[in-house]
Amino acid sequence: MDDPRNGHEAAGPDPTTRRKVLGGVVAGLAAAAVAATTGSTPADATTGPLQMGASNDAGTDATTLKSTQTIVTFGASNTSSGSAVSGDDGGTGTGSGVVGRLNNASNSKPAVLGTTVGTGHAVQASVLSSSSTTSALFANTVGTGYAVFANITNTSSGTSAVFGSTSGTGPGVQAYNSNPSSTGSAVYSQTDGLGAAVEAQITNPKNNFPGVNGTTKGTGAGVVAIAASTTTSASGLSAASNGLGRAVLANNFNTANANPAVAAVTVGTGPAVYGQAGGRSGFFGVAGTVGESSSSYGACGFSSRSAGMRAASASAEGIKATSTSSVGGSFGGGRAALNLVPTGSTGRPTSGAHSAGDLVVDKTGSLFLCTVSGTPGTWVKITVTPA
Repeated sequence: MDDPRNGHEAAGPDPTTRRKVLGGVVAGLAAAAVAATTGSTPADATTGPLQMGASNDAGTDATTLKSTQTIVTFGASNTSSGSAVSGDDGGTGTGSGVVGRLNNASNSKPAVLGTTVGTGHAVQASVLSSSSTTSALFANTVGTGYAVFANITNTSSGTSAVFGSTSGTGPGVQAYNSNPSSTGSAVYSQTDGLGAAVEAQITNPKNNFPGVNGTTKGTGAGVVAIAASTTTSASGLSAASNGLGRAVLANNFNTANANPAVAAVTVGTGPAVYGQAGGRSGFFGVAGTVGESSSSYGACGFSSRSAGMRAASASAEGIKATSTSSVGGSFGGGRAALNLVPTGSTGRPTSGAHSAGDLVVDKTGSLFLCTVSGTPGTWVKITVTPA
């Protein structure tokens, strides 16, 4: 096929003879006469000059335009409310409306560029079919760069670089990593500023869903939060509530799961779990769990069928309680205030280290008190009168 640009680019003096010129004039007059008779125009032909202000049909032929201009090859301007350029399939085609392609491997410019100094979008994509399941905008790369990159260069802008909104029932933004062997995140967020890397907010007061929901069918955690700096005291995870609900709620819905709903582990020198109700108590201690309050209980344990609190130690006290101005322990019970479990032997202890103040009940129910620390220590038998 001949280059459709032939005959439309100035290439020097025209060698056409005077006879050819006269013939062309005659042919043009004849064509005009035919057009006047039949109502057709040169735009109806599949070849010939491009007719401005008319509908042109090139049939199966392509129309190309080449230029060495450094700004644009083809410029279209619409000073009304219409589009400057429109590309469509005519209602019957199956190709793209507009294609932007760069074949120069060293060209770093975008294949399609949209800019505006107005208040509208620089680029807009819309799917007008309500039954369509395709995306309004699709980006694909076979390279190592981003498929989609959004950047705000205005340092005073407080808007998002990427914004997703939906009037449907699905998420406003969704990310999917389809590589089953990939260890990369479906969503990755990073900030070099002073704000949050990820922020989620629900503004509907009737919405009972979480601000952030993480689920997994794998073996990892649904949500992981890490404070990577070794020199700051920032929390790996911070939760706060300004309402009447819990700041943190953990549920285990699997009846066969023997793991705790919340597990905290530390290899540092502080407690694994710390809880504070009201102000500080003025005490300090290192434990797996630390609870304190300036006006209420530091820790509570309740049960309707078993012990309200269970404590055990392999080499020290199971429970240790002190008070600077009151008793170390206060006990009350419907059956008895205190129960001392009897030993398996008769009489006072005869081995092991004991401290003054130890109380022991032997298997016969006799009560012994250690008065001098030692191994086994000095003991006295407390004699009581039968009730």
